Amino acid sequence: MGGAVASLFGNTLHLSLLAVDQSYRHEGIGSRLIEAVQQTALENQCLYMTVNTQDYQAREFYERHGFEVFASVENMPFVGTTKFYLKQQIANE
Repeated sequence: MGGAVASLFGNTLHLSLLAVDQSYRHEGIGSRLIEAVQQTALENQCLYMTVNTQDYQAREFYERHGFEVFASVENMPFVGTTKFYLKQQIANE
């Protein structure tokens, strides 16, 4: 139905992949996956989570779940597209 891949480095968990099978989208699976990854970040004393996405992918989804854009690069990886880098503070410093 779906899955997530993340890595820990220092005080940050980076979400490198979150995917939900198209036939199961809009059923809350992606939100539950985000919550599970956030819980993993908390259990590992992370202060932040990061993720990157393309303008034609899931920027709004991540923003609805508390992520904020902190950088973007136009024409990456293709001319006419923008890559967004987002972060979310998980715990207080």
